[in-house]
Amino acid sequence: MTQPAPLALNETQRMQALHSFNVLDTVPEQAFDDLTQIASALSGCSMSVVSLVDDSRQWFKSRHGTDKEGTPRDISFSGHAILNPNTVMLVPDATKDERFKNNPLVTGEPHIVFYAGAPLVTKGGVAIGTLCVFDREPKTLDPEQLATLQALARQVVAQLSLSVSEAELQRSNEYLSNFTSIAAHDLRAPLRNIRQLLGFIEEDSKGLLSSECVENLQVVQHRAQRMDAMVSDLLAYASVESLQQEPRGLNTMAIIKAIAELVLPLKKFVVEIPENLPFLFAAPAIADLVFRNILSNVVKHHDKDTGVISIGSSIANDRVSISITDDGPGIPLDQQDKIFHLFGTIKSRDASDSSGMGLALVKKAMETAGGKVSVQSSNKRGTTFCLEWPKFESATDPAQA
Repeated sequence: MTQPAPLALNETQRMQALHSFNVLDTVPEQAFDDLTQIASALSGCSMSVVSLVDDSRQWFKSRHGTDKEGTPRDISFSGHAILNPNTVMLVPDATKDERFKNNPLVTGEPHIVFYAGAPLVTKGGVAIGTLCVFDREPKTLDPEQLATLQALARQVVAQLSLSVSEAELQRSNEYLSNFTSIAAHDLRAPLRNIRQLLGFIEEDSKGLLSSECVENLQVVQHRAQRMDAMVSDLLAYASVESLQQEPRGLNTMAIIKAIAELVLPLKKFVVEIPENLPFLFAAPAIADLVFRNILSNVVKHHDKDTGVISIGSSIANDRVSISITDDGPGIPLDQQDKIFHLFGTIKSRDASDSSGMGLALVKKAMETAGGKVSVQSSNKRGTTFCLEWPKFESATDPAQA
């Protein structure tokens, strides 16, 4: 007759700890499968599992050498192993062990004879399951093997904790993105009403206000306009991930030419684009956002009414690099990281029409696309933005651009 293990003295706390990981009945993951494979290799056992002991069952997050997804708790070996969290439970021959010799896992599939289970102990000191190895013949493990099995069990817990942290981070990011989007939408309507009202006041008060009042009114209009732009950019920043649609081949030269015609002052800025620019493989909306914001940034921060913008490129390993170089004022070295931060701007707020979000948008968009953006500049003249895009062999078809 099978001897079920008694419940742990801290069973309520143990169950709370297990469920806090939100791991039960989730899909297989390579990180856990690697650990069970290593456990089998180091022990010489044909089977190994990551067993999580629930209230009425043990469920296998990972299994190696067996097709079983779990068993009832009352016949589990792990139900016994978790009672001593700091010790590997070693059963050299289950057919001779009074607790297990009549166990259906011993008398039937998978015909367990040898078993070793290292408890999965949380930071709170409770065992939620085991990393266990088992085989169909008697054997034992030496002290080094037992210590290594415990080390692997700690890695299982670390991976479970990492999964929880990643899930919490994703939830936080989603909440922040939703909050930003809602806040931006709710702010835009009153801002537009304010701008419209200011326009009416300016129109109706012509010739009635002192020069100082007119100047102050213009300052308010300017700041309302900049605030509206900032809210629009904030909304765009929160929505960058939604732009990552199916990537396709893009004609880089055609994209830059089209954007330059829209954002650069007519006949005042010259864009030098080589004929042999490599094609990009990217989401069109991402590419448009990136090039549009960088070219707009060049014009906004240039200290002259005219300028030259040079486009360059290079291909290395798995990256396609597109460089955009201007002849405007340089960026001091201690300011070059700041420009990619939200609301980061070198000039004071009142001295610039910029929301300070354009390059932050570029950085986030490039990361969403699997690339990165960097800047090279000096205190004298000229700034180069380097855009590194993932390289795909299929990004050579002009017909797709």
